[in-house]
Amino acid sequence: MKNTFAVLFTLAFVHIVSAQDWVDVSLDKKTTLSFSSKPEVTNSGNKKIYQLITENYLMNTVVADLSGNPNFKITSNDLDQFYEGIIKGSLNAAKDAKVLSKKNIKNNNFQGRQIIYTKDFNGIDDLQITKQIYLVGKKVIIIEFWKFTESDVSSIASKFFNSFKTL
Repeated sequence: MKNTFAVLFTLAFVHIVSAQDWVDVSLDKKTTLSFSSKPEVTNSGNKKIYQLITENYLMNTVVADLSGNPNFKITSNDLDQFYEGIIKGSLNAAKDAKVLSKKNIKNNNFQGRQIIYTKDFNGIDDLQITKQIYLVGKKVIIIEFWKFTESDVSSIASKFFNSFKTL
């Protein structure tokens, strides 16, 4: 009986989450992303940061505009090294980082990278982070989903990442 109740509760929760109204955000003229509710937006120099924190997860997106740097010239031959540099920097900045997976991804005509890793953060051991990185023109777009609890938020994470659109 307890198992039946748990299954019904989980199904109802998934239905509620999938039915909730998501907020579409225009990151720039070429890209959009949807959040499970309205994110907080912060401008910091050449970066715009979109962040939504809940009890179970964090959705974080950074758009760094590098068009003001005349020395920033990445060719398709340099792209792998560019993405690996960002990944290496993220892992080096993390406490006790462990890579779970890393793969190439594609969104329309834009090649990107996805890394899933864990790190220790603010008293949480092995906090799982999924990070996608894209270079769109001269803008670096980093999309992250941090999972705070053992709650199943995979459908929310999938919807978040799948909502990223390049025009």
